Amino acid sequence: MASNNVTLKIDEETKNRIIEFYEDFSLDISEDYVIFKAKYEKVSIKIYQNNKGEYKATFSGENAINEALIFDENAEINETEVKEKAEWLDLLDQIGSDEVGVGDLFGPTVVVAVYTSSKDIEYLKELGIKDSKKLSDTRIRELAPLLMKKLTYSSLTMPNNKLNEEIEKGNKKLVLEAKMHNQAHLNVLNKINKYVPIYIDQFLISSTYIKYLNDVTIAPNIYFKTKGESYYPSIAAASIIARYIFLIRMDELNEKYQTIFPLGAGKQVDDFLAEFLKNHEFSEVKDLVKAHFKNFKNIFDLKLDL
Repeated sequence: MASNNVTLKIDEETKNRIIEFYEDFSLDISEDYVIFKAKYEKVSIKIYQNNKGEYKATFSGENAINEALIFDENAEINETEVKEKAEWLDLLDQIGSDEVGVGDLFGPTVVVAVYTSSKDIEYLKELGIKDSKKLSDTRIRELAPLLMKKLTYSSLTMPNNKLNEEIEKGNKKLVLEAKMHNQAHLNVLNKINKYVPIYIDQFLISSTYIKYLNDVTIAPNIYFKTKGESYYPSIAAASIIARYIFLIRMDELNEKYQTIFPLGAGKQVDDFLAEFLKNHEFSEVKDLVKAHFKNFKNIFDLKLDL
């Protein structure tokens, strides 16, 4: 299996957390700018400090993304030679899946699996289907209903109160996501009543994905691809429908609270959360957010008056 690489920009606190976490697996250092080095199972971990005193951490190996996600919920596998493909890699019958909302403090986690046949390709090209991240939300609101009417799909949505409940029980976030993908695949297979290749926009390495599904029936013929929405029409369609469902849920949330909840997990979200907490009960807010995000955990460190 090819090695994955993840790079994180980190602050002093995260640097110390990484060093403490892997201290028992540390190695001798012989490279310039490297201030910490470790090898944990099949993953190499390094922390660099540049001349400006800034830090970055690198994770390399089969399980790199899993380790990096411990320290940054938004970690992604590095892209080498990011090139737009002129054609999809597979134009035959297939199922693809993608998830939306995993990096947003507010809003649910949505997983969608879509079946596309060879007969759908021209239609998808005419619509200009591609990764939802490259489309405006306005365009997604136009395209998704067309796809949902035309294609066979399955959507699963996990609200944040349910996600928090599962994590508090000791279930891993990535295990929950893996099970959502797998169930969506099984749902679509049941609808089309035939076996086809299943492509997943990679968020785990395949061996870890299979391990996480050891207690359920696993959909067969699975293939993983980083940035899969650029390579497979089924994933591209899934990413658009998933984003659309997420946006509809956010519309409902905005309507209920008569505000505009910010997306993502950046400073704008921190500022909004601090103000929102002044006017709403802590328990109510907890049900609206992904409580394991550092944005929410930082509330305690800031000692806000709740």
